[in-house]
Amino acid sequence: MKFILQRPRPTEYRIIEEIGYSFPSGHSMVSMAFYGLLIYLIYKHIENKYLKWLLISILSLLIVLIGFSRIYLGVHYVSDVIAGFLFSIAYLILFIKLRKKYL
Repeated sequence: MKFILQRPRPTEYRIIEEIGYSFPSGHSMVSMAFYGLLIYLIYKHIENKYLKWLLISILSLLIVLIGFSRIYLGVHYVSDVIAGFLFSIAYLILFIKLRKKYL
């Protein structure tokens, strides 16, 4: 997707230097896919409600903070991070549906 769109990274304010294209944010995609899957598994398999919601809250906060850090560091636009999250949510929905169907 990055090579198709070839959106340049922000140049106005950077704390760190990154190479490559900006859209979508790979860190946001990976964090949403990995921690999102963990959230799904915790939701489905942990029965202790306090522990379940504590873990889900912590992982959700981690996802948001990773996305925010990409914007704060100046290596992505807000739209890059949101798109990364949305692509991974779509992937997770598809993966979960296929998992239910074939497993």
